[in-house]
Amino acid sequence: SLGGAAVASTDKIDVGRKVTVDIRLVDSDGVAIEDSLSGTIVWSQSWGEKHGHGIAFDEPISRETNALLYIFMENLKNTTGLPS
Repeated sequence: SLGGAAVASTDKIDVGRKVTVDIRLVDSDGVAIEDSLSGTIVWSQSWGEKHGHGIAFDEPISRETNALLYIFMENLKNTTGLPS
């Protein structure tokens, strides 16, 4: 979503830890969109040696701060019907 993400990891990350997420998306023409977003782990769940984590971004993805990523997310929402 524009405000956070759920991620899988082989490492357990404690709730409250500050993290940076590096995002790299490649469009159908091979053009890459890269960005880094900082946030805080707000939930963590373990399943044996696998872990899931919820990250709340420090600032939501917006047209002003992350223009290309914002446009990608809006296009994804419009083509899939997923909420932003």
